Amino acid sequence: MKPHIGLNLNQEKNVFSLHLPYWEAVVESGGIPVPIAPLASIDDVDAILETLDGLVLTGGGDIDPARYGQGQHRAHAAVAQPKHDADFQLAARALEFELPILGVCYGMQLLTVLHGGDLVQDLQSLVKGALEHWGEPPKDAEHPIRVEKGSLLHRIQGCESLLVNSHHHQAAGKTGTLKVTARSEDGVVEAVEPSRPSKSFLLGVQWHPERMKSKPDGLAPYRALIEAAAHYRDGSGFDVTILK
Repeated sequence: MKPHIGLNLNQEKNVFSLHLPYWEAVVESGGIPVPIAPLASIDDVDAILETLDGLVLTGGGDIDPARYGQGQHRAHAAVAQPKHDADFQLAARALEFELPILGVCYGMQLLTVLHGGDLVQDLQSLVKGALEHWGEPPKDAEHPIRVEKGSLLHRIQGCESLLVNSHHHQAAGKTGTLKVTARSEDGVVEAVEPSRPSKSFLLGVQWHPERMKSKPDGLAPYRALIEAAAHYRDGSGFDVTILK
């Protein structure tokens, strides 16, 4: 059976939604996507997680800076409160379950905050010499990143330099108990992963690999997640050496 991969949904007014590329990336990488609407009950969250083999924390708006002890920047673009709170609960419980997790954009930032880090709330106004990190699909900004040799991301992508898309105005600042394994040329954090060997797959990327499927190894983070999810499902555990 293919691994079942959860995808947290966006929420706007009376509509839950998911950008199609997330769904397609999971399917094309060998998984079965499972949409997850915001759930307030921790028992309901646990019940869903017990059916999953992996989780993609999808992109979204801006995390409430009170979560990491800061005031709100004027450029703040709020996430609907029920989704915001549900995403934190979902991600926190998934970490306790040691579920394989891929965090994308907002999803990476969420993982950063959960691990004791904080965020740079607006790159253009707060980072001197910042590159163009904002773009509107299908014309995302693009820039190269440098990948730390020997990292999980390096093993997944197989290279130390990578051209990625970019569609964000915030980024990780301090990363808490996670380590930075990729940065853009202006020093902005582009990927995080556990600072110590982990029993489970955990990777956060600031770009959107689901929108890079036309590029060689564009979907590599999704394929790695689903490979780890298959091992989670059969109980064989995770080790970086399982990644092809």
